[in-house]
Amino acid sequence: MSVDETLETRVAVLSAQAEERDRRYAERFAAQEEAVRSALTSAKEAVTKAESAAEKRFESLNEFRGQQRDMIGTFIPRKEAEQRIEQVAEKVAGVESRLTAGLSAVNSRLDLMAGQKSGGHSLWMYIVGGIALALSLWSALRPGH
Repeated sequence: MSVDETLETRVAVLSAQAEERDRRYAERFAAQEEAVRSALTSAKEAVTKAESAAEKRFESLNEFRGQQRDMIGTFIPRKEAEQRIEQVAEKVAGVESRLTAGLSAVNSRLDLMAGQKSGGHSLWMYIVGGIALALSLWSALRPGH
């Protein structure tokens, strides 16, 4: 074997090894590209799902806010409520003063009636006493006794 043949053989072996390495690197690169594509696709799907979920949450939140706005629209304003409370308080005070005056009148009438009843009893006592006195005098002064 000559030196040229040996060199050619070695060059051929090295070339074959280099080609094999290039092929392996190409396969690895292709596998990595496929893995990256797959990861990007999965990430895009995850982002799409997250965006969809966030959109649904925001829609329900906006619906809730709308319900609150509608409900708040039915509430009475503070100033108006205070005015109504003040009006009711004034009416209650008026009713209270009328009731107090009415009760005073009723109490005075009851006192008057109690006095009249007491006076009426005294009058009857005088009448009964007078009749008893008259009967006793009549029976004492009667001629047959």
